[in-house]
Amino acid sequence: MEKIKVLIVDDHAVFRQGLCKLLEAEEDIRVIGEASDGSEAIEMVKNLGPDIVLMDIEMPNVDGIKATTEIKEVYPNTEVVALTAYEDDEHLFKAIRAGSTGYISKHSSAGEIVGAIKTVSLGESMITPSLSRRILNKFTSLSKVSKSHRDLLWSDLTKREIEILKLLCEGKTNSQIAQTLFISERTVKNHIYNIYQKLQCNTRTEAMLKGMKLGLLDLDE
Repeated sequence: MEKIKVLIVDDHAVFRQGLCKLLEAEEDIRVIGEASDGSEAIEMVKNLGPDIVLMDIEMPNVDGIKATTEIKEVYPNTEVVALTAYEDDEHLFKAIRAGSTGYISKHSSAGEIVGAIKTVSLGESMITPSLSRRILNKFTSLSKVSKSHRDLLWSDLTKREIEILKLLCEGKTNSQIAQTLFISERTVKNHIYNIYQKLQCNTRTEAMLKGMKLGLLDLDE
């Protein structure tokens, strides 16, 4: 079984070492490197090609937000999970906008951190319903989508793309979407690519957020 390649980025050496020992105890995870700031992280992603980057947000020199933005622009298939002591809306919102697939507290249990890595490796976002509400509220307060713009975005999507976007909003993986719609995973990936282009987004999380703003997901259910 191919292991999930993880890069740990944090400016505290002791924390990195502890996290490294935790992850190396997992049979299906391999830590391929450690970085102490964002600039090192960007270079190591280029040289090592990790599947997932555990990214601290507050670091000297190049912080985690800027590093995440640059990594996702050049290496869109590399997933970034923000691992931070900050749980306020401001840091959460910045991390998601930068392209983070998940947002995990440093106070999380070992099982939660390992679970987050495995979940993201399957193509899912680490967005719980309560977290989704906070993100959506922040998006709504910063940028209202006019009815005309919403209708324009909606009309651009095909019936199949809308079905897939709804399933993305439910947190389904590509495999689960394929099974639900009786199509191949390759076809799912093609549809998701088209959705990204039409909604002008780069990640599953952004697509999910825009899907919620279009009314595809009722957060009060």
